[in-house]
Amino acid sequence: MKVFVACALCGLSLLTYSHIMVGRHLNQKSSPENDISKITLDDSVVISLSLSTENGDPLYCQKCKAFKPRRTHHCKECNKCIAKMDHHCIWINGCVYQNNYKLFFLFVLYVALYSLFVEITIIPKLLKAVRAKIGDITLDFCWKAYKVYLSSIYHLWKNVILMIWQKKWIPLFTGVKGLGLDNISTHWYVVTALGFLFDKPVYLRVDFDETRENFEVVKINSYKAMYDMGLYNNWCSVMGSNPTRWLVPITRTKYKERYEFNPKFCDDIINLANIQRKEKTEKN
Repeated sequence: MKVFVACALCGLSLLTYSHIMVGRHLNQKSSPENDISKITLDDSVVISLSLSTENGDPLYCQKCKAFKPRRTHHCKECNKCIAKMDHHCIWINGCVYQNNYKLFFLFVLYVALYSLFVEITIIPKLLKAVRAKIGDITLDFCWKAYKVYLSSIYHLWKNVILMIWQKKWIPLFTGVKGLGLDNISTHWYVVTALGFLFDKPVYLRVDFDETRENFEVVKINSYKAMYDMGLYNNWCSVMGSNPTRWLVPITRTKYKERYEFNPKFCDDIINLANIQRKEKTEKN
């Protein structure tokens, strides 16, 4: 039974990985006109909503020299704008993006389950080896492990303060005995922290008619809920609408030419645009 489970998980991992490797990036084919969301209000007024620059111009990729659709990011390794790009993965020699989200998720899931299965099956042998070397795991052993944990916290903050005071790099876990983490490069800490430090502003153009001349540009600092359609709909947008195929590494995530905004988000942006427009009118 153990052999069957191990072979099944390993086989699913390899199948998913091969499916990822076979797939290629789809070019994000769109135009400024196709990337505009039209919203009909109660009084039959149609308002258009689109991402833009600070001046209200369509987004443009300077590297691709082309219009930049929604939710795309230019990958310097692939040298193109990638739709819903998560990151460029060296293990699949390409980007994790809208077309292989499901396959990449399943690949990581199967590998994690396989690793967990292997870990569980070797725990008895591991405990036997530990007992043979250090004896039974006692409260004294647990206390020593806890002291290493407390020591790690103490030295981490101590080294942070020393870095600020001395203005030079000090590995964060320097001084903690037995961890072997004294010489970690700054690169890993910087990469981990960068994602939490920057919040790039986003500009949305709100057109009040179809002349493309009567508009307001609204600036927002966070767009986490811009495309949020709810937990279930978000899940289905990646894994598919058929639950029986969610864990089957065959079908890919469906390609979309445009990602619609969250309805509540649209209402909030339109209200902000109206307030902004009213304030400008009163000043004039």
